[in-house]
Amino acid sequence: MNFESEVPDDTDQNLVDLAQATTSQDNSSSLSYTDDASRLHTEQNKNKRSISKCQGQTSSDTSIEKSDESLSKRQKLNESVCNTSEKQEETKDEDETNKKVPYLKLREKSSNWHIVPEVINRQIGSNPLFKRRFYSSLYAVERFQLMYKLYPCALDDKIIDILNFNHKGNLLMYAINNEISIWDWAKGKESFIFPIDDDIFVLDAKWLPLDNYVAFSSTDNGICLLDIESDMSTKLLMQNERFYKLAVHPETPHVILSTGTNSKVLSIDIRESKPKELLEVKENSLNVLLSSIDSNPSNSNEFCVAGHSYCVMAYDRRKVSEPLYKLWPYDVDNDEFVTSATYNYNGTEILASYNSKGLFLFDKLITPLHGDYGHMYQNVFDGIFFGPKSEYIVARSYHNISIWKKNSESVIQYIRGDRRSVTCLESHPHIPILATSGFDDNVKLWVSSKGELSVMGSVGKVRI
Repeated sequence: MNFESEVPDDTDQNLVDLAQATTSQDNSSSLSYTDDASRLHTEQNKNKRSISKCQGQTSSDTSIEKSDESLSKRQKLNESVCNTSEKQEETKDEDETNKKVPYLKLREKSSNWHIVPEVINRQIGSNPLFKRRFYSSLYAVERFQLMYKLYPCALDDKIIDILNFNHKGNLLMYAINNEISIWDWAKGKESFIFPIDDDIFVLDAKWLPLDNYVAFSSTDNGICLLDIESDMSTKLLMQNERFYKLAVHPETPHVILSTGTNSKVLSIDIRESKPKELLEVKENSLNVLLSSIDSNPSNSNEFCVAGHSYCVMAYDRRKVSEPLYKLWPYDVDNDEFVTSATYNYNGTEILASYNSKGLFLFDKLITPLHGDYGHMYQNVFDGIFFGPKSEYIVARSYHNISIWKKNSESVIQYIRGDRRSVTCLESHPHIPILATSGFDDNVKLWVSSKGELSVMGSVGKVRI
């Protein structure tokens, strides 16, 4: 709109008033100069000159006031035009804001990650941590939904209780009693199947940091190395006791740590012919049956073990005569023991599962060694860390899966993972994907979706 065309009359009037004011001011100036030239006149002429001067000033002031009034009118008109424009823009902004209210509310729940600036920064190359920031965000975890189901060729009511991604994350290995299968999960294709003797069951299996190698322990008291390319297995160890769990470390890709019912921790180098015994765990001069072992991601020499004992014990393989430290809850009973223990992403925390109490989160940097702990997650079984910096705790409870934000009481997700019972949880090493298995005839992959936020029901308690 052209506002100048709406005020022509006022503009002409302003020009007339300004001309009158200029004329009056010129007359006043000429009278003043004449009076100055006739200073020798009488007092009467001085009085007349003063009167004339006053009249000229009065006329000038009157004209200036008229001009000021006209200018004031024009300024008020301009201000009203600006105010009208600003109000229109404010109304427009309010309408746009109202349209974005659901989006803004969504962002408030995941304030640590905003999709628009993150994507823009990635496109211009100023956000190299895009993947890690998204993986750790509430935005990703709150939107977990079932995306894929992987169906083995012949399950026959067998339970899938071992899941493991390789270090690249492109392959998923799982064991079904006497069979090991490997899937290219992104393509939904089962690329490798390795059958084992009918009377031998797989107890644990781990990808080695090397490509195409899988180590597994079985009920025949042996540990084997499986070469996927050649489709052959090599017996690494055979003893009289069972080895329940295995552990590997990326800095020592040829070394496997194992532990089991004989209370011993063995170091197996696949390049050597014989394993090395590191220690035999005892408590009050009695052997401790071990059911869990894990390596510190930040220190290849440190590992922790757990079993039929009230505490988690950590050791340095260079000096195994005494534990580096022990962790346990102060209110543990005599009949309670640890079923599993795992490090977080940098080895500063340990998540321990007790047979009847739930999960305990220990921070070894701040937790005293006399039985204190950081958090307790009740009414759940074993759990894992989730996120690039272990920002979340994922736990299973019968047929449900619970996800907590670490160090808080808030439950981020509570989803049904199996019709009967969830038996295994495995997180992807690089992106926010969770693999689960149980009594159902499939492996489920949970992926962050763009859909609605999941609706959660009540879940177990968290104690601090």
